[in-house]
Amino acid sequence: MTKKKLSDLSRALLSSAVCLLPVLPGLLLLPALPEQVATHFDAAGVPDGFMPKLQAVVTIPAFMALINLFCHAALHFDPRRQGQSGVLRTVTMWFCPVLCVVLQAATLVYALGVPVPIALVCCVTVGIFFTIIGNYLPKCRLNYTMGIRTPWTLSSEENWNKTHRLGGKLWVAAGLLITASGFLALGSGRGGELAFGLLIAAVALASIVPVVYSLVLYQREKKG
Repeated sequence: MTKKKLSDLSRALLSSAVCLLPVLPGLLLLPALPEQVATHFDAAGVPDGFMPKLQAVVTIPAFMALINLFCHAALHFDPRRQGQSGVLRTVTMWFCPVLCVVLQAATLVYALGVPVPIALVCCVTVGIFFTIIGNYLPKCRLNYTMGIRTPWTLSSEENWNKTHRLGGKLWVAAGLLITASGFLALGSGRGGELAFGLLIAAVALASIVPVVYSLVLYQREKKG
């Protein structure tokens, strides 16, 4: 096994171990936790989904660790991995571990009766990741696992590069909107509805617009 493969394997195992870190404090806190732990919250931060406490402590980190391993494998076995941005590769590798530690910690603290603003914590964490990804999307070259992969971007390097230049700006904007939605969720009255609407707008901006743009570029190239 080459040094590079060993390095990729060690990063995959280390980051998966980080995903599982919250299990230990969760087990230590198990006697103090309520029988049903809130594990899902609406846009206003109100709990609307629950799990038995042992299941909440163990299942969520284990699930995130599995997703993390899948992401590492997809990145490693990409036939065109040389096109992957180094920074985006690192961000992708550590997205699940960071998200798991932050959200699981907030969930456990909330279950203990501390009024943690879950919606704000979640939105700020995801918003930061979106902003970082947006900054480095234009540096990502054609590959099969990372970036805005549509049939049209994968068919042309020019289409790929133009779409990712636009996509980078849109992802930064989406990151700011997601972060703002977290603060809106703290407000009373229609704060939750506004936050949800802002989240939908951010997702549409980051996902739908670049796809449509890549199709338009493809049609232009085809006519040209």
